Formats: sequence, structure tokens, C-alpha cells
Amino acid sequence: MHRIIKYRKYLLIFVTIFTCLFIYGLKDLYVSFSFDSFYPKTSPEYIYYHDYRNTFLADDDLMESVALISPKADIFDKDFLQKVDSTFAKIGRLQGIDSMISGTRFSYIKRSGLGFKEIPYLVFENDEDIALSRENLSRDSAMFGTFITRDNKALCGHFMIDSAISDNWKRDVLNQQVDSILAQSQLKFIASGVPYIRSQYVDKIEKEVKLFVIIAAVLLAIMLTLTFRNWVFVLLPIGTVMIGAIWTYGLMAMTGQAINVVTNLLIPIVFVVGVSDIIHIATKYLAELKSGKDRESAMLCTLEEIGFATLLTCITTAVGFLSLAVTDVAPLYYFGLYGSFGVVGTYLVSITLIPNILMNIPEKWILGTKSIESSEKWTPLLLFFHKVSTGKPRLIISIFSIILVVATYFTTQIPMNMHLLEDLSWRDPVRESMIFFEKNLFGVRPFELGITAKGDKKVTDRDVLLEIEKIQNWLDKKTDFQLFVSPVTFVKGANYVAHFNRDSSRIIPATQGEIDELLDFAAAKNGDILLKRVMTEDRKMARLGARSPDLGADFHKAIRDDLTTYIQQNCDTKLFDYHFTGHGFLTENNLKYIRDGILQGLLIDFLTIGLIMGLMYKSFRMMLLSMIPNIIPLLVTAGVMGLFNITLTTSAAVVFVVVFGIAVDDTIHFMTHYKIELKKGLLPEDALRETMLGTGKAMILTSIVLLSGFCTLLTSTFGGTFTIGLFSLITIIFAVFSDLFLAPLLLKYFGPKE
Repeated sequence: MHRIIKYRKYLLIFVTIFTCLFIYGLKDLYVSFSFDSFYPKTSPEYIYYHDYRNTFLADDDLMESVALISPKADIFDKDFLQKVDSTFAKIGRLQGIDSMISGTRFSYIKRSGLGFKEIPYLVFENDEDIALSRENLSRDSAMFGTFITRDNKALCGHFMIDSAISDNWKRDVLNQQVDSILAQSQLKFIASGVPYIRSQYVDKIEKEVKLFVIIAAVLLAIMLTLTFRNWVFVLLPIGTVMIGAIWTYGLMAMTGQAINVVTNLLIPIVFVVGVSDIIHIATKYLAELKSGKDRESAMLCTLEEIGFATLLTCITTAVGFLSLAVTDVAPLYYFGLYGSFGVVGTYLVSITLIPNILMNIPEKWILGTKSIESSEKWTPLLLFFHKVSTGKPRLIISIFSIILVVATYFTTQIPMNMHLLEDLSWRDPVRESMIFFEKNLFGVRPFELGITAKGDKKVTDRDVLLEIEKIQNWLDKKTDFQLFVSPVTFVKGANYVAHFNRDSSRIIPATQGEIDELLDFAAAKNGDILLKRVMTEDRKMARLGARSPDLGADFHKAIRDDLTTYIQQNCDTKLFDYHFTGHGFLTENNLKYIRDGILQGLLIDFLTIGLIMGLMYKSFRMMLLSMIPNIIPLLVTAGVMGLFNITLTTSAAVVFVVVFGIAVDDTIHFMTHYKIELKKGLLPEDALRETMLGTGKAMILTSIVLLSGFCTLLTSTFGGTFTIGLFSLITIIFAVFSDLFLAPLLLKYFGPKE
């Protein structure tokens, strides 16, 4: 560590050059969000979904829906309908809108002699036409639940965006234009749909990145001011972690990676991790200055005693992030990769800047101020902790055993039911819009079932159609699914129109010849676009699509399991194969995949950090002792989740990996200092006492700073981010208590004696 002092000027030049390089790279930083990015591209489910979506031009992630709400008693008002029609027409003409279906222009087909004609459901040229439309709609409910809300208060339009812009910045520009047109209409509106939700995510992420920087800096400034009451120890740590954040996001920009709902968490995390190391260095440096050493000797002593521990904490925290890279999910992989770089980069900046600056500041500028750090109450407080932790083993063991048993029980009660918009709170406007459509129109969660005819069969063969009809009827009867899209729906609709719109004709024709005739006629009358949405050109594969409310993963899994049982028992599976797919199914399965990958990463985290501690002490026993104080906080956090019925989501699982790598830092500082005291020849009891006095203050102060940093996440509008902040606070609080009370006890009875 003395080389840091010897070559400090060269290291400062190195940091300056890289900082300027990363600042330049920030010009290419952008924000993006895509559900597709969370899917592992090599998984069989994604490969099937990708081919399926391209085959059928499935609209589950291309459709935006807008509901305009009437200021009158219902939608049957001429001024309102004309304004809705004009507004939807403007949106439909925007570049990036591929097609639209407006409630004001939706028609039904009716046979007229030898031809067919389209008849609009709504005619609103005058009050007489509107009255007639109201009467006709009262007899035909086709518009309700699709274009008209069940209370007659809102009218809908559905817009298909160009697939080429569904996953890039042009989508966000388009939705800004849509919002502008809707605002100009001066009508209350509610918008939803996957592309619109993606744009809303991007907007939220951009705002939160700025908010996190400001709040994190302010909170850290407040905590550092209260801790040190010295401008040096306020500006220096904040400036250092700011540079660490610039390095992190600069590298992301230079390597072409965007900020997303996961990587926007890096700012507060890099801030608190960097500041915690600085506090350990600053506290030790001040203590050495107060003992009478000059600046260089004090810094050299600080780096020799604290430098190795901070290096270890840097490694363990970086390992915590890197363990997330075991998953094939791109956002988590990059979160782990850039998070680990941010931790290492901030450490390098800290270990370079802190000695350079502190050694050039006169002692009188940083000594003599009254602050929490210099308070005379620390010694009696830390001696109290030492007395309790080593003098009352039965009390400590009893308390922690009770906590462990209770937490373990409630951990088994953690619910696993996940929703598509799990990162959003139930009060978030985006989620409220989705709920509005679920209650008043149709569910926004897509259900897709791919069906492939076996052998020489085709999905348009009557016997295959009858089997598909069984599945569709079962779903219609047993679920709240709506808007069925399938060959069965197409054939029934064509037969209905062919027989002059008689309700009794909405059936599958009795002969194969009639079915083939309907399909050929539909294809000749420009119905081939609709046919491509439900079956392949060779008619070997079909799509059964629907919309449903998002009632959680458990509900939809139960539906799939029940449907599978029904198909196996009641359908002739010699005629066809089937495969569940679609955006909803893929997201649901991917959430479980991500969660399993994160838990696997946590196991890797445990083993790696344990191995580091074991190698440091060359003792398997010490490896176990270092893990125990840090497993308990994680179990307590998991127990809180089970107690309050909080779902184990992706965000919640991230907490365990990241915070474990952070929480173990204090344990490392404590045990490393204990090892140093033993090397000085002290007896174990005296070594524990000196360790508590030497590291206890810094452990408490860094925990306070960590708490203030993670409080930043409580300001997030993303439920998942808020959850990370809340559970991080719980974990850190119990981690510091474990280190203050349990770690000394374990070292006293099971630790090394020399």
C-alpha cells in the first residue's frame, strides 16, 4: 500500500485521463426499455415465440389502445363522437402507425344479394342517426367490451404500430405525438398497450436517473455533514463517488449499452458503496492524526491497516454483482457487469484521490471540529457493545436463535404469484390504465396457443377445427378470456356473413366442402390478411389468441394446467400438437427463470465470499464464521417478505445478491482488524476489545450512510425499485447488529487464538 503514496501523482494523472475519457463517452448515453431484452434469446420458449410472432403477425406487443371518455352521460353525443373520430384519425395518420381500428368507423359485413356491404355500427351525422345507432347497438353487443365500455362512458381506438419501431427511440417519439394529439382533444383519455407502456417506462427511468443523482448527493451531503462537520469530508467523498458514477455510465455509453429499469439503480448503489470505504479510511486517518502522527505517516498507517480490508470489501461487493452475470438475461447480466466495474472503479478512484488530497490539507483544517465522528461518547458506547456481545453469550444466542427460527418460518410463506407489470405499484398511472381496460373493455394480458396439425392433416380440416373449437369453448366457459382469434372464429364468422348474418349460422359448416369454399371466397375478397393472422399459408399451423386480465402467474399457470388436462382427456391429440406461447406466457416464465438465476447467483456469492475469507485466514472454520452474521440479515429480510405477503419478484431477489455483497463489508473490516490485533501479540479478549474500538465507529457510520443512500430508492415510482430500497434498509440494519453483537461472540468462542 505504500506504493499508493509513492506513486500518487502518477495515479492521479491516470484517474484524470480516464475520467475525461468517460465524460466524453457520456454523450452517447441513452435510456431504453424493452420487455424482449429480458428474454434469454437462446431459450427454446423464446425461439418458438419469435418464430410464432413473425409467422402470424401477432399484435400482442404492437397494439396501443386509447379510450376517450365522454363528458356527457354516455358516448351517444354528436360533438363527442365527431371529436373522437377526428382525434383517432389524426393519430392514425402519424408516421409509425401501421394500421388502426376506430370505434367510430368500425363496421360489420352483411350479405346483400350476391354481394357484400360494410355497415358502420356508429353513424353520427345527426341526432337521428345517433338514436338509430344506439338502438341497433342495444340489439348487437359486438362493440361492447371491444370499442365501447360497458357503462357507455368511453369509446376506444386500437392502433398497430410499425414493428420496425416497436423497440427503439422512434416508438417514444411516436407516443409523445400521440399524447400531444390526445391533450389537444381536451377529452379525458386513458391509454395502454405494450408499446405505450414501454414509452412510459423510458420516461420514468429518465426522470428517476436525474432524481437519484440529486437525492443521493443531498442525502450523502447531509449525513457526511452530521458525521464529520467538515467541508473536506463532505465534498471529497461526494466528488469521488460522482467520478465513480461517471466511470460506470461512461463505460456503458462507450460500449453501446442503455440505461434501463435495472441499471438506473447503479447510481445510488455506487454512491453508498464508495462512500462507505471512504468513511473507513477517513475515520482511521483522523484517529492516526489525533495520536500525533504527521500526515504522511498517518496515511501510510491507514492504508496498511484499512487498505487491505477495503480491497477485500471491494472484491466481495464486485463478486456480488458479478454473480448476476450467470444469467442469460441481458439487463441483469449488464447490471452485474457494470455494477462490478462501478465498484472497482470507485475503489480505484477513492484509493487514489483520498491520499492525494488529504495529505495536502493541513491538519488544522480537518482536526478540532465537533462532530459525531469526534464525539467522546463513542468509547463508552462501543465498550457497552463489547461487554454485551462477549459477556452475555446466552442472551445473544437466545435472541438470534429466536430471530432465526421466526424468520425461517415466514420465509417459507413467501408468495410466488407474479404479475406482468411487477415493477409498478398498484397506484401507478400505467398500472391503473391497464386495470381500467381489464374492468371496462378487455384484458391486456395476451394468451396465445400455437396449434400444429399432425401428419397430412390441416388446421382447416373439419375434424381439427372441431377439436380447436372444444379448446376455445372451454376457455370461454372457464375463464374471463375475450377477443378470441383463431381459425374457428374466422370460419364461424365467414359462415355467419354468408348466411345473411343469422345467429344460427355462427357455427362450423357441416361439410369440408363448405369450409373450403368459405376460405377460398374469403381469400378472394381480401380476407387473406386476416387469414395470415390465424393460420399459415400451407394451413399446417394455427393460432388461438385471446386477451385476459393479469391475475398473476399462479392463476395463469393453473389455467394452463387445467387446459392441458382437458385437452389430454377430451381432445383427439392424434390430430394436432399444441404449444403455449405469447408475450404474457414468455414474460411469466422468464420472471421465474430470472429469479432462479438470481438465487443461483446468490449461492455463487456465498461460496466465493466464503472462499475469500477462508483463504485469508487459511481456515474453513473462519469461512463459516464470516458467513453466519450475514446470512441472518438475509433470512430476516426474507421473513419480512413472508410476514407481509410480499411476492418474491426479480427486484426483490436482486436485493439478496447485491446487499449481501455490501453487508459483508463490515464483517470483513471487523475480522481483518481482529487479525491485525492478534498479530500485535494481544490476547483474544483484548484483541476483540481493540477491534470493537477500532472498527465499531466506522461500521456504524458506514451503515448510517448506506441507509441514507438506499433511502434514495424509496422515492422511486417503480414498485420493484422501492422494494429494493426497503429490503436493503432492513438487511443493512440487521447486518450491523449481527456484526456488533454476534461476530464478537463467534470469534471469542470459535475464532483463532493467535
